[in-house]
Amino acid sequence: MILKRLADLIYYSKERDAQELSRQKCAFATVSREWQVFFERWTFRHLTLHQSDLTEFGKIMQDDNNRRMSVKFICLRIQLPEYDCKKCKKGESPKEIRANQRLFTTAVWELFSILSQWEQHGEVGLEISVHSPSDALHYCQELKSRIHRRANIPPKYSKPRKRGKATHGWNRGIQIDNPPDGAKLRVFGHPKGLGFDLRTSVARKLGTLPEVKVVTWLLIRRQFYRHFSVPKALGPMIKSLPRLEHLSYEPWRG
Repeated sequence: MILKRLADLIYYSKERDAQELSRQKCAFATVSREWQVFFERWTFRHLTLHQSDLTEFGKIMQDDNNRRMSVKFICLRIQLPEYDCKKCKKGESPKEIRANQRLFTTAVWELFSILSQWEQHGEVGLEISVHSPSDALHYCQELKSRIHRRANIPPKYSKPRKRGKATHGWNRGIQIDNPPDGAKLRVFGHPKGLGFDLRTSVARKLGTLPEVKVVTWLLIRRQFYRHFSVPKALGPMIKSLPRLEHLSYEPWRG
């Protein structure tokens, strides 16, 4: 009863800063084993991971069924390399395309490898998105408000900035010009979409994309513009999710 009341006070507090709430719940989880089990149900319920988190994520979840059972939704946000104004008006070079394919492949295959070790339980949603942090700093500044937006949290209204000079077709937080075609290609990526590069070390090691039985919902939102190749990425993912019940794929047509 005390734990539930404490959890409610945290959740319904006026200052609902996500990072601060996460720190509070993690701190409470260290009080005792009972508190750990209770608060980890909240801490692990909705996870947002970047590719750099996957190794630690695998260690934290290894052989811990309580934590695994707490997970209801995983958002994998794959970050591509940053770029500057010399490249923001140009599509990706063949070298950049290959590097992004390898990065994308490694992240997805590593996550599927981790989740393939989980026993079948309940329903887990999986969201995958790909973007460069630079996308929101050049011609697609509307992405600034989307980068940290969760699938189950409604967007908050933010007022346009009152200061700042016009840049990349934006002025004071308002888009005044459409981006050039090269800038669209930079953000959307290759027209064929991101696909798996089977020459990466993780793909060669595993042979095939591991089967994951805990995921029942796959979500790829319009939150970011980069889309996936159906035959070389989305198809193999669906094939490796035997319990998939819901698929939401929202590609932009640019």
